Amino acid sequence: MKASIRKLEDARQEQAKVKTARSLGRKALLESLRQALAAGRRFDAIMRNTFRNDHITLEACKHACRVPRAPRTKPKGVPDTAEP
Repeated sequence: MKASIRKLEDARQEQAKVKTARSLGRKALLESLRQALAAGRRFDAIMRNTFRNDHITLEACKHACRVPRAPRTKPKGVPDTAEP
């Protein structure tokens, strides 16, 4: 009986360790993803500034980018300056 209780306690402790490791791994993965997306945004800005006068290369860079970007929206109350 004592051996069975000990096995149950060991299994419970192991499960707690695995849950903790999974949680820490998830947090590390999300932080790495956040940093990667931030680096992508910085790189995107560098590419746009570097090739602002080279429209063909700029379009090729936009096409090659595989990271989806959220559409840029204007703040509310700002009139649209595009011509109809």
